[in-house]
Amino acid sequence: MGLDDGKFYISDDDYVTPHNYDLKSRDWYNDTLKAGLTIASNPYISMRLGLRSVSICTPINLLNKRGVFCGGQPFEFIRNYFKEYQTLYDKNLYLINKGGEILASFAKLNETISFENIALPNEKYEAFNIKNTNWQVVFERDDELYAKELGKYLFINLLLYALCVLVYMLTNLFWFKKNNVSSKQLDEQKIYIKNVLTKQVAGVFISCNEILDIVSASGEFEKFYDFTNSKNLKDCISCSVFLNDDEKQNFLSELEISQNSTEIRYFNVSIGKDEPKKYLITTAPLNQNLPCSISVVFQDVSSMQGISKANNELYNLHMEKLLIFIKQNIEDDGLCVEKLAKIGGYSKFHMQRLFKNYMNDSVAVYIRKFRLEKAAFLLKFSDEKVGTIAKKCGFAHNETFIRLFCKVYGCTPISYRQNLKILPPNQLVYEEIEQPSFKLALTHKLENLDFLKSKQKIDNKDTFVLLENGGLNHKIYALCSKESELSYIDIPSGSWAKIDIQATKLSLEDTIQKANEVFYDVNLYKFKAPYIYFLLTNNAIPEFLYVKI
Repeated sequence: MGLDDGKFYISDDDYVTPHNYDLKSRDWYNDTLKAGLTIASNPYISMRLGLRSVSICTPINLLNKRGVFCGGQPFEFIRNYFKEYQTLYDKNLYLINKGGEILASFAKLNETISFENIALPNEKYEAFNIKNTNWQVVFERDDELYAKELGKYLFINLLLYALCVLVYMLTNLFWFKKNNVSSKQLDEQKIYIKNVLTKQVAGVFISCNEILDIVSASGEFEKFYDFTNSKNLKDCISCSVFLNDDEKQNFLSELEISQNSTEIRYFNVSIGKDEPKKYLITTAPLNQNLPCSISVVFQDVSSMQGISKANNELYNLHMEKLLIFIKQNIEDDGLCVEKLAKIGGYSKFHMQRLFKNYMNDSVAVYIRKFRLEKAAFLLKFSDEKVGTIAKKCGFAHNETFIRLFCKVYGCTPISYRQNLKILPPNQLVYEEIEQPSFKLALTHKLENLDFLKSKQKIDNKDTFVLLENGGLNHKIYALCSKESELSYIDIPSGSWAKIDIQATKLSLEDTIQKANEVFYDVNLYKFKAPYIYFLLTNNAIPEFLYVKI
């Protein structure tokens, strides 16, 4: 392989590039770039094989450099084809280049042939150009033999072609008969299934036909109360001992409305006896041509219900859990105010007022900010394409993502990635430690720290500060606590990097960025930011940064 900057690469380790080897003086290199197509070179004596060889060369563009990729084969294999032809037809076959040189043939040694004006009508020979080469194949004429053989092969080829067309038509007819589902319907089903069983919420997905017979089910359906006693969803609801009469009537009424709707609908149902759980029910049509056929998603949102009983005006358990739900499901492009309101059991207008008062941002603005910040993080520390990152951050359309990103960051995602700040070459000073798992009661508001400290489990003045997406724009404040009514996050056990911030000699922000450059692994975290935290003390800058590795 040769590149336009003069570099020459060879796959054979035993072969040494000749001294003063100039690519731009070689015919195989210049002819290939000039043609802009894959071509075959004239035969030459291979210095590596010691045999007469021919090379197949193709132009390439590697790392914004032009070049040629070339592979050689001994010329003997072409001669073998010529020999087989002569054995079959007792006729000679010649391979010549445009200069008239005979490259290969099986003519008798004492036979001399003039190939002057070979392209003109000739009684004894017929010449054909070989595509993408500077060669011609020359046949000895035998009209009777050619007509007979060509006729036979033409007939065989036509039969094979007709057979292939027939198989193709039958296969497609069979496929469409068995799978008479539009691509739009399949895409809709994929979207609905994607929104089922979101990462942190248990649930069950059921597909029903127009009479509400259960066609398929996933998740923990076989253990889902007594709904497995019947194959019809309406019968399951009517006969369930885990639903009271009011819930049954509400459930059946909502299903009837959903069957005649072409839109996604949400409603809440309580299922259970002693301690009923709250479920968010999502219904959607499986086919717009058949609106009666629907999918039904049961999502357990019991943990999202209610507000903390603590006498604290600032700390709102419902809002804290809702914020965690948003971040754990940020890639869901269907995440909207209506869905979040249904999860919380509020009207969407009341929920928006509560959220605005708690976070000083509307729901839509908060979600958009978090999506863009996560996208910026992935642009920094992953090699994924912009379109893939957009989907991972919940943007259904690349154009929407690029427009919003430019508005906030002042440049396109590609320009942002290309113009990233290069940190100084300081090495992280850290040691690997083993830590057990532990739970943290958390809040997204600094004002709630005093309230959390009143509930803390261990007597210390340090506060855990968890960083979302490895940056300082969003922080979560947390403490070890024994209060079960608080919002929690689990910190996993295992190996952690304990980074000495002062010894690293970088600012806190630069140390965090350097830690992400060293430890962030897109395959390991699967587009989730790594666990990263520091302890907030009375010092202006924390002493250590902890990163899960």
